Order: sequence, then C-alpha cells, then structure tokens
Amino acid sequence: MTTITLAPMNEKEFNLFWDATVPRYAQSVSKAHHISFETALEKAASQTGTLLYEGLQTPNHYFFQILCDQASIGNLWIYIDVNTNSAFLYEIFIAEEGRGKRIGYHAIKKAEEWLFHEKGVSKFGLHVFAYNERARNLYQKLGFQEISFTMSKTLEP
Repeated sequence: MTTITLAPMNEKEFNLFWDATVPRYAQSVSKAHHISFETALEKAASQTGTLLYEGLQTPNHYFFQILCDQASIGNLWIYIDVNTNSAFLYEIFIAEEGRGKRIGYHAIKKAEEWLFHEKGVSKFGLHVFAYNERARNLYQKLGFQEISFTMSKTLEP
C-alpha cells in the first residue's frame, strides 16, 4: 500500500512550483475561455502575482509537496481566510505517472484533516473548470457540492 503525505514546500520547491503553475493555469484558462495561450498566460501571471505578492511567504497561503512513498508526485496550494474560518484550494497537481491511482483523493483528504485539526477550518472550497470532468468527479466523490455556475457564450454577427 502506498503512503500519501503532505510536506511543506521550501523556497526551491516553491520556485519550481511557480514556474509550472502559471503555465498550467494559463492552459486551463485558454481552453475554458477559448482565448490564445499567450493572452491566458498574461492573465495567469498577473492574477497569480497579485495573489502571491510575497511568494512562498504570502500570508495565509500554504504550499505542499504531495509525497507518494516519500517521492514527490505533485503539489497542493491552499489559502485560509482567517476571517471566515474557511479554506480555498487554489491548485492540486498530480504528475502524469500518478494519475488514476487515487493520489489526488488521498492528498485532499490529508489536506482536509490538516485544515480541520491543525487550523480549525470548518469550510473548504475550490474552483474547477467545467470542461475538467475528471477533476469534477474527484471533487464530487470527496463530498464537494456545486454551488454556482458561470456560463458564457460567444456572440457572432
């Protein structure tokens, strides 16, 4: 049986995370909004830079390596809003070789335990793009419920 653990990122791991997460987010934005990757990359870099204005040291943002039997297989980024006692999952990423093995499921369960027992958080939210059915299915299995929908339409003459 494999063991899934979460380990806080160090500065070097965070820099690798940063270099990968912005293009990953841009790819999702490009696909979801049907815009060029270049435009999405500018948007992703701006949004992420605004959120993480102090990098790894940005208050209330937590970054973890997801370890599978002590080997890094992905990462997790969580924000805690201390005013509302809630948390938000900004990103979970599992490397290709770890997908389909319930690693994401167990990593989120570990995050939930940490949030509840270590941080006293009582509510956990996230955003998922509609096209990402695999992720939506995972979150539903974990008990997340859809609470709103954003819809879009391209207008043509």
